[in-house]
Amino acid sequence: MEHCGTVILQTERLILRPFCREDAELMFRNWASDPKVTEFLTWPTHSSRQVTERVLGDWCAEADQPQVYRWAIVLKEIGEPIGSIGANRVNEEVNSVEIGYCIGSAWWGRGITSEALGAVIDFFFDRVGVNCVCACHDPRNPSSGAVMRKNGMTYEGTWRAGGRNNRGVCDEAWYSILREEYEKRKAGETSPAKREPQLRIRIARPEDAEVLLQIYGPYVENTAVTFEYTVPSPEEFRDRIRRVLTRYPYLAAERDGEVIGYAYAGPFHTRAAYGWAAETSIYIRQDSRGQGIGRSLYEALEKTLRLQHLLSVNACISSVEEDDEYLTRDSRRFHERLGYQLVGEFHRCGYKFGRWYNMIWMEKSLAPRPEKPLPVRPFDEVRQELRDRYGIE
Repeated sequence: MEHCGTVILQTERLILRPFCREDAELMFRNWASDPKVTEFLTWPTHSSRQVTERVLGDWCAEADQPQVYRWAIVLKEIGEPIGSIGANRVNEEVNSVEIGYCIGSAWWGRGITSEALGAVIDFFFDRVGVNCVCACHDPRNPSSGAVMRKNGMTYEGTWRAGGRNNRGVCDEAWYSILREEYEKRKAGETSPAKREPQLRIRIARPEDAEVLLQIYGPYVENTAVTFEYTVPSPEEFRDRIRRVLTRYPYLAAERDGEVIGYAYAGPFHTRAAYGWAAETSIYIRQDSRGQGIGRSLYEALEKTLRLQHLLSVNACISSVEEDDEYLTRDSRRFHERLGYQLVGEFHRCGYKFGRWYNMIWMEKSLAPRPEKPLPVRPFDEVRQELRDRYGIE
């Protein structure tokens, strides 16, 4: 098996992404505190948000391990995690993984769990190279077995009194799908999950300049999202990419071979003492917004910056008191959802399209501040680690 950790997956309705500490409130509210969800699970209903925070803290501490697979199930229509899915057990001797999952009861009966499981099965066979995916459920919870069957898993048998969950000692009904079965099914099936091509995050290259300009140009010409007046030439944009990559990450989001967004970091300030802070920028193709691409890019960017020993990120965002035809408050709301906090606002400091706009600064901490920080690593120094840990290259 070729382990690569919890990479971001996407389906028609869902984004499967790694958990972050900021998910605690939504995880507690949407499913972890619901006794209907935990009735047939092996972990107890969370009694408080603090319990969820401790659990997430443990999960995040091991999230970088390549053999750990644990996804938050994010429903695109609301932009919130509503459940979890992951590998409860990885067996290297027989190249198999055991899957577990749950979602909030408010979203039961909509095929969401089947959609998530289908994407994870695809991932383990196509990307990790397993030979078998298996899962089990309490027979008193038949809906879980229906999810497995819907994704081509075969009932293997019931281990009587083989497990324990919140109902006590229980039977376990086991299902599995082998690589041979998966490949035959894939060759002839129309998947019930209606899966989209998976989103791929990669390192941008100077030769991407023209396609990235197709994304950036409309923001320059038609919005006040950027205060730039004139679309830069391809040559100038290539130089910008090169300059960033000398020290910081510049990432592109690609779906079905087509670049649909990009994000990069740069110095927060040129003075040496600011070296552990970075400024972030992100642009998504306008017909691809609202699909979780921005979150995927920023999460990959933050992982990279942590590898470089950066401790905080800052975003400079054009702002408006009332939405107009050139600017909305969407960017501010997007950054807030990702854990950024407002730290300052400059008023009427940018003039574009015959009107004045404000500019706000937002910040997010990536790690606690040590007494003596580690030296910042140039981007080239973490490229290999970025590829090995997260499959970003």
